[in-house]
Amino acid sequence: MKYSLLIQSAPGTAAARSALAFSDALLAAGHEIHRLFFYQAGVGLADCEQPASRDWQQRLAAHQLDAVVCITEAVRRGLVSEQEAQGGTAFARIADGFQVSGIGQLADALGSSDRVVTFG
Repeated sequence: MKYSLLIQSAPGTAAARSALAFSDALLAAGHEIHRLFFYQAGVGLADCEQPASRDWQQRLAAHQLDAVVCITEAVRRGLVSEQEAQGGTAFARIADGFQVSGIGQLADALGSSDRVVTFG
């Protein structure tokens, strides 16, 4: 079965830890993760200054997962500057393995997945 996860929980919360554990369980059971979409407070999990981002980076690298950070939320929460967002330059605070994109990636995940599970 093909899953996507919508992660809206801040680093350090039970819901954020549950999202990571759930993704591990899905992969261990042989399911496919189509996309991880980090939205609202969940964009903090992609902050290279957050210890929780390292756990996600390990999963992303080990399983070649598609992890998308909402650009609007990243700008709003100070992870991406307006100049970075408009200039298409590298995003200094976004951890390796995460890509920054728009909400259209969430819409694609909704249409391309058998199940979408929300955390937060």
